[in-house]
Amino acid sequence: DKADRLGGQWLLAAVPPGKEMLNSFTVWQKGELIRSGVKVLLNTEVTAELAAAVMPDAIIYAAGATPSVPPIPGVEKPFVYTAEDILSGKVDFRGHAVVIGGGIVGAETAEHLAVHGCTVTIIKRSADIAGDLPGAPRHFLMESLKRYEAELLENTKTLEITDHGVLTEKNGIQRLIPADLVVVASGSRSNAALAKELEDKYPVTVVGDAFAVGKALDGIDAAYQAALEL
Repeated sequence: DKADRLGGQWLLAAVPPGKEMLNSFTVWQKGELIRSGVKVLLNTEVTAELAAAVMPDAIIYAAGATPSVPPIPGVEKPFVYTAEDILSGKVDFRGHAVVIGGGIVGAETAEHLAVHGCTVTIIKRSADIAGDLPGAPRHFLMESLKRYEAELLENTKTLEITDHGVLTEKNGIQRLIPADLVVVASGSRSNAALAKELEDKYPVTVVGDAFAVGKALDGIDAAYQAALEL
């Protein structure tokens, strides 16, 4: 793994309020790796050259995904971050945070910001904030956002990120939302480029978000099935 610890995005999923118990799965997996004698290399990025040196009989490619950043004017400004930046603890945040994207990741990141003292606004181009969450978890998440007085802007288009905030449009009316911090939570894209390069030389099975961005448990199941077929 190219990171300095195992877990990938599952570690980030355990950061929002109420999801801390997800860490127990990572702890269990690490224990199973030790018990099974699996060799683990951290801070090691897999390349075609590394694969050639190892000469594997098979590769299960689970390189995950990276945040997708839309081409919004001003998205390169220094106070604009991804949800991954926020959840990984890379950013000291305060003041008014505007979250662009209202799916599961955007809504949970907004709750995380609100719990830690930020005033929060969520902007979603379509309706139904966190609509991809099941009923009960979504209910409690929405109640939490309501409790922290988060502003939820649905059916709202993000036009530009300026030095003073986020310019939006809804029903033909433009509005500038002041922001000390802007968080982009607009989905992810698969890290599959290297897998395609390796497929010509080795048996490669691509699983998880590297195959198609989706639910974590589906990725875990796909990896389990791939291991059984070796």
